[in-house]
Amino acid sequence: MRKKLLKYFMIAGCLSTVCMMFLFFQITKNNEINRELEGLNVTLDQIVQDVSSNKEKADAAKSKILAKDRRILFVMDRETGEIVGVSENRDQEMNVENGLDAIIGLTGRGGIIQVNGKEYIAAAKEYENYLVVYMSEKGKILRSVYHQLEMILLAVLCVFSSISLFLYFMLDQLILKDISSISNNLEQVFNRDYQVEFKTGKTKEIAEIARKLGKLISSFQMEQKKLTRIMSMLGEEVGAYEYYGEIGGFFCSENLPNMVEMTEEEIRTMGMKHYEDMKNHIGCKLIPGSGTMCENKEYMETKSGKSIRVRRTYFGGGIYVFLEDMTNNRKEIADYKRQLTEEQEKNERDALTGLYNRRKVEEAVEEMFRTENPQGVLILLDLDNFKRVNDGEGHMEGDILLKNVSHILTEHFRDTDIRARLGGDEFIVFIKNSLPPKVLDRKLERLLQKTRTALWGYYKEYKLSVSIGGVYINSKLNGFEEAYQIADRAMYISKKNGKDSFYIES
Repeated sequence: MRKKLLKYFMIAGCLSTVCMMFLFFQITKNNEINRELEGLNVTLDQIVQDVSSNKEKADAAKSKILAKDRRILFVMDRETGEIVGVSENRDQEMNVENGLDAIIGLTGRGGIIQVNGKEYIAAAKEYENYLVVYMSEKGKILRSVYHQLEMILLAVLCVFSSISLFLYFMLDQLILKDISSISNNLEQVFNRDYQVEFKTGKTKEIAEIARKLGKLISSFQMEQKKLTRIMSMLGEEVGAYEYYGEIGGFFCSENLPNMVEMTEEEIRTMGMKHYEDMKNHIGCKLIPGSGTMCENKEYMETKSGKSIRVRRTYFGGGIYVFLEDMTNNRKEIADYKRQLTEEQEKNERDALTGLYNRRKVEEAVEEMFRTENPQGVLILLDLDNFKRVNDGEGHMEGDILLKNVSHILTEHFRDTDIRARLGGDEFIVFIKNSLPPKVLDRKLERLLQKTRTALWGYYKEYKLSVSIGGVYINSKLNGFEEAYQIADRAMYISKKNGKDSFYIES
């Protein structure tokens, strides 16, 4: 933390210094250029005045001017733009960009011109038929500004570094060391070491924080003692633990590890997992009117075979868990397992016929598709003219008919085959292994014959029959849904062929 703070101080200082120096450079550069331009105009006025009044005085002034090595004086013909004279200690070749027009534009305040590929600050005055031009190289002026900037930047950095180090030292002495100590102590608390002492800091605010944290840790220690005391009152066959997900806090009764035959760390890991599950409402149910609170109940088995009933309650920041050894109460455990089995059966069975429902057959088909070499046959059956039976005999008779069909399917197919009712008068059968086409044809033909015989009265009165469509399962199909669609199309082909028949899509 200290290194980061110092790093942020230095970064902030450098950014501030760069911005300040950039602004200073722009202002200084403009001031220097304006100052130079003003000096050029003043000096040029003097030169022209001296030339007009006295040639000898002019020569003396010229010698004085030429002593400044960054300035150049030249004269241009106003009519032709020809340069007729240049300072003797300068290059005599003068190529002025835009020539005469550029020089005429300088008369008055002056400005910037390009001479021999370089930028110059220049001023121009009219004298008879000539233009007298006095200029300074812009680059040399900027180099002077750069030199000033370097010196100022160095001084600013030195001052800022000194201030930053001083502030960092003061923060370190007054705050950072205390914060670091508090952080280390909290880390120990999260690792369930409550024998820590939060020392009073150098500031009033830190001291108050340390005092309140100390009281909080004392309450943690009391929490574990409280749990142990309550559980001992209930007996050795009852234990409990609490897990606070946000801070990783964990407390358990002293008898719990022995009861569930796990270490404290193993119980804590288990609590962490169940906290995450219940936080996402996985495997639990919400408590009505409690907002986000939820609970669940289950049984776990210890290494030695003891049966432990576990009840958990999630309350937002953590979970409360109560465990009870139910080894001596086998009847309750047996009832619980029977209820689970019955609940599972309800979820998988059709209430009217007792056959499996769509969910079960879909799971079985999808499980087959997850194998390396999926195979089998999916058969779809639909009762032709079933509505006539319902309309003529009533829904109760229709239900009896559906039960008869389910009984035929149960007898005709093996127990390993999945026989299900999809709803209404539609049934489905999943044969888990592939059959040769001729064998499958004979099997379905016998099924049709069996239904004609068993349902002859309905056939005679209402023309009731069965139309069958099927598809072979293989790796070319993408899952239950595609196989179902193909079997459905095959079933409608059998209906178009006159019903009371079957059609298998190869």
